[in-house]
This record gives sequence, C-alpha cells and structure tokens, in this order.
Amino acid sequence: MYNSRDKKDKRKPMEGLNGDGVAPKANVGRTPDRPKVLEANTSKQDLIMQSRQMGAVKKGDGSKDMLPDGVKLSVENKERIMNEINQGGTNNPMDLRERYSIDTDPVTRRDAAILKQFRLKKFGITSELKLSKIEQNTLGIVIDKKEIVYRVMEKITDVDEKVVNKVLNLIFAEIKLSLISGNEVQIAGFGSFTLNKIKAHKGINPKTGEEIEIPNITLVKFKAAKQLKDSIEKQEAIEKKKAKK
Repeated sequence: MYNSRDKKDKRKPMEGLNGDGVAPKANVGRTPDRPKVLEANTSKQDLIMQSRQMGAVKKGDGSKDMLPDGVKLSVENKERIMNEINQGGTNNPMDLRERYSIDTDPVTRRDAAILKQFRLKKFGITSELKLSKIEQNTLGIVIDKKEIVYRVMEKITDVDEKVVNKVLNLIFAEIKLSLISGNEVQIAGFGSFTLNKIKAHKGINPKTGEEIEIPNITLVKFKAAKQLKDSIEKQEAIEKKKAKK
C-alpha cells in the first residue's frame, strides 16, 4: 500500500538541487574560468544594475559618463543632429552635411593613394604591385598615357578628352617615325632621343662562361636636358627639407 509518509517533503530542497531550488548548470562545453572582463567579486546584482543603467542611457534617461569616449561622442553628435532636424526650418541634408563636415581641404587622389600606401606598409604589405594601376600613377610610381591625358584635362578644362588623346598620339607617332628614320629628336627643356646602334660582337655568357655571338642591337637612348635635371634636383631638395621638419 502506498504510504504518503514515504513521499519526500516538498518544503526541503530536493537532492541534486542548490539551496535556492535551481539545478546546477552542466559545465560541458563551457570555460570554467570567470571572463576576464568581469572582476572576481562582481555580483549578479551589480551586473543587473549596470545593465539597467546602460539601458537608461540609451533611452536618454541617464548620464553618458559611463559610456566609452568614442560611443559618447557618437551619441552626442547624433543627438545634436536630431535636434537640428526637429527644429525644422532650412535644415535640409546638404545644410547638415556642410555644418558638420570636417573642416579640412577635400582629399585629393594623391592624398588618398599616399594614405593607402601608408596603411599597406603599416600592415607589412610593401610591394607596389599591391596598389591599383591608378594609385601607382597617382603616387608617381607609373605614369601612362591615360594619366597624362587626365592631368592635361585638369589644367585645361575646356578641352575634350578625344582631342587630347589625338594630339598625344600624333606627337608620339612623329617621335617614333623620326627615330625609325635615324634622326635625333630634341625637345627643348626636356631632353633628346637618339638611336644607339651596337654592332655585332663576341661576348661571354655570365651564367655559363661560354663565348657567345651578340647580334646587332639598336637601343633608344634618352638624354635629359639641363633644365629637366635642375627641376628634378630642386624638387628633391624641397622634399628633403620637408622631411627634416
């Protein structure tokens, strides 16, 4: 026969439960150590209180002093902009953008490319090939015909791109035809292009040490004019002074 006395008293904690009647959580898959961001003596009540205070701050009912500086600044900027919008008037998006924009000159293509190169070097990426072709042009690493056209159009805004391209193509074609004809091309203040013809002769293979026959070679040689050399040296001196400062 069932005896009610055999039933355990519900008022007493059941075996396997904590004193508050809650079963202990299994430790499987969990790190037994306390998280480093919490102090060892942080109680559950303190955590709940901090959570409520953070919630009050988000709702605008508490102080922002508890927030990190970066978050605090973001909240203040957002509140200031919202106040401007709520006031109405002539506060359109462009007005707000100009009012709260950074008070500096606009970033140029060269500045942006220099900044990216600095970041790449900071993270250990030093190869210039990591930069795009346009960025290499902007940094002065590589200058191609498209970049020359772009720079000409920046200085002469009323000239069509097709016209600039056509003029450059004609100039390059004339230089090439003159060199093919065996003529020297001189550009005042810039330099001269000449053909350097090397007759066939015997040489030594640097890898094997064997004697080899070197055929006729025609090389295009460029000699910079004095004005060009002086301009480059002057610019290098200016850059050195800036670096010292």
